[in-house]
Parts: sequence; structure tokens; C-alpha cells
Amino acid sequence: MEQAFILMAQKKNVSKNSKIGKKIIRKGLSIYKTGGSPYWYARMLVRGERKYVVRSTNETSRVQATTAAEELLEDLSRGQQLQGTPIKRQFGYYAEQLVKDQRRIAGKERAKSFSKNDEQILNRDPDGLLSYFGRMDVAEINTPKIREYLNFLDDRREKPLAPSTKEKQVITLRKVLTYAYEEGIIQQLPLKPKIPRKDNPRVAFTEIEYKKLLKTTRELSSEGIKVRGVPLTMELYYFITMVVHSFMRPTEGEIFNIKHRDIRLVKNPTSLEIKCIEGKTGSRTLNTTTDAVGMYKHLKELHPDHTTDDYILFPQYKNRSTALRNVNRLFNYVLDVASLKTNANDEKLVPYSLRHYCLRTRLKKSGGEINVFILAKNAGTSVDQLERFYISDMELTGKERQNLLVKN
Repeated sequence: MEQAFILMAQKKNVSKNSKIGKKIIRKGLSIYKTGGSPYWYARMLVRGERKYVVRSTNETSRVQATTAAEELLEDLSRGQQLQGTPIKRQFGYYAEQLVKDQRRIAGKERAKSFSKNDEQILNRDPDGLLSYFGRMDVAEINTPKIREYLNFLDDRREKPLAPSTKEKQVITLRKVLTYAYEEGIIQQLPLKPKIPRKDNPRVAFTEIEYKKLLKTTRELSSEGIKVRGVPLTMELYYFITMVVHSFMRPTEGEIFNIKHRDIRLVKNPTSLEIKCIEGKTGSRTLNTTTDAVGMYKHLKELHPDHTTDDYILFPQYKNRSTALRNVNRLFNYVLDVASLKTNANDEKLVPYSLRHYCLRTRLKKSGGEINVFILAKNAGTSVDQLERFYISDMELTGKERQNLLVKN
């Protein structure tokens, strides 16, 4: 607290309504006493309002009154007691519209978890978007206020938020404001504050590490090993290779959600066409590499009595969260045996590192001839993501240099 308690006047020398003491807790929040009451009062500037609000803390102790003032301000910020901006101009009104629309298409046009990320950003207690902007007039939310909010988030933490996390806050905020724009309440969306960012390339297996992982998995699968009661079999091997050759994420919503009915064999060239209904970026139809055809054949042989409604991987676990946890444990066990828990740079290798290996390998082995837009679409990502996390640190191969330098 920057300012100490200041005695404004002696009680005997002031009128009944005069302020006899004041303590500034922080900008926009202070407490004071008057000559006519034993209680401290809180003077609060609520975000989104244009005036100060005064409430009694019902406390005679300055320490307890300070705590009560903080709680009163939090209540007012959530709109529990204050009359202010008309509902249809408030940020919270349009946030509700966003959530309703996202929930309506979640599990249909988009993944079941489609609305969850934005809802978490909106409702995070106590510094989510709704806590900060909820009752604010959408017309007053401009770039400086957004920057002020990002600074507010950092000031509450010992370590500033990662740039990518700040980007997500701004993206969700602009989604909400888009609804106000469409209804003509605001004339344009505020510009995004510039957020400095440093991209780190994704941690991927190298070719040598990947081959060692496969070799170790094959060897362990024949030893009758169980990890927390779960057998380590060749099914783990095919999980690894299917991630690498299918461009899917090793998650509950992607590869663990694929059933036999979602797969179709196509030719010229021979590959699998897979309907990924609940992918991270929404529903998509993807094509695998040719090698995935053989992997899928082996998976079917492991479960000869499968039906079209069975999952292709570990179908005995109807709860796919359970399947994911068990596979992660098996995978970590193999990494430990193979001394692959971390790479040469002491970076942790995880199942997602298989996907990163997959994308980097496709880019590298294509010699620069692959269409990055098609690769991004097939993998359920974006060209921007490929450039920032997969291509930026890759050295040119001999074939790529040749393609670059050949004269027209």
C-alpha cells in the first residue's frame, strides 16, 4: 500500500458528515470514516461505470474494512448491486450470445469441447473477461483499455502471462465484440494491442530417436510387461505409427475418437481417408500416408471381432479418457526404458512430439515441393502455425536448395 493512513482531522473538530480519515487502498478504491458513524465507508470506481460508488463496509476496524472494501468492489464488478449501462450495451450481454451460439454447434458442426476454451477465458475467477469488462459499455472498449486489461493480468501475477495466452484473451474479447458490431452498437472492432511474442519450435523426435522408440516398443511388446495392470503390446506400436502417418493429434478428440466406420480405403495413391469429427480445430476429412494402410490392417488383426462402431485403438476402453491415460503411461514407460524422456537439448519428449515429428518429416522429405496449405488443412492446423513452429528453424536440404536456385 503506497499511502499510509492519514488522519484528516480530529473527530472533535469536524461536523457529523465530515470525513475524518481516509486510506487509499489502490487506484479507484479507498475507505474513509465520517464524524457521524463508527463504520468505515468504501469509495469505489467500478470498471465500466463513470462514477464512484460509496457503500458502508459495516466494519469499525480499518484492517477488516480494507478486506470488506475489496469484496464490495468485486461484487459490484460482477454486477450484483449496481445499476448502470443498459443491458444491450454491456459486454456481458454479447458474451452470453457468443456462448449460446458456440454451445449450439458444439458436438455437431464443431467438437464437443468447442465452447469450453472461450467460456474459461470469459468466466475465469477473479480476473476473467466478464469480471473486468462484464458491465462495461462495448462502445468504450478500445485498444488502450484492452492493453490496460492485459497489464492488469500481469500485475496480478509474479510471472507475466505468456504471449500466446494474451493472444487468446484478445481473440475471445474480439469474438464477443463482433456480436455488438453486427448489431450496429459499435462501428468497428478495436485494433489488437501489439503483443511481443517469441515462438519456440515444437519439440519433435529426430529420425534416430523415432527409430529407437519403435525398436524399444517392439522388444518390450514381446516380454509380457504390464504397466499398472495394462499390458504393453504391439497395439502401442501401431498407435505410435498411426499418429506419425495419419497427421492426427494423439488426443481424446482425434486419434482416440476414430472408429472403423470413419475410415475408407482410397487408391491412386493408396491411403486411408479418415473423418475426424471432433478435431481440435473442428471436423475435417484427412488423408494418411501410404504406410498407414498397413498399420491399420494390423490393428484390425489385433481385434478380429471388431465392428464398425468399435474404436480402432484400444476399443476395450469405452471411456476414451481412460484409454488416453493408459496409453500415455505405456508410452512414458517405453521412453524411460529407451532413455528418451528428454532429447539432446534436455527438452521433454511426449506423445505430441510424434505429431511434430510427422509434420517436420513431411516438410523435410518433400524437398520443398509439398503445398503447405494442403498440409496444414490435412493436419488441422494453419500455415501460420507451420511457419512459426515447424519451418522457422529447419535447415534447407540439398534438394530444397536445388529447387530454390534452379533458373526458370
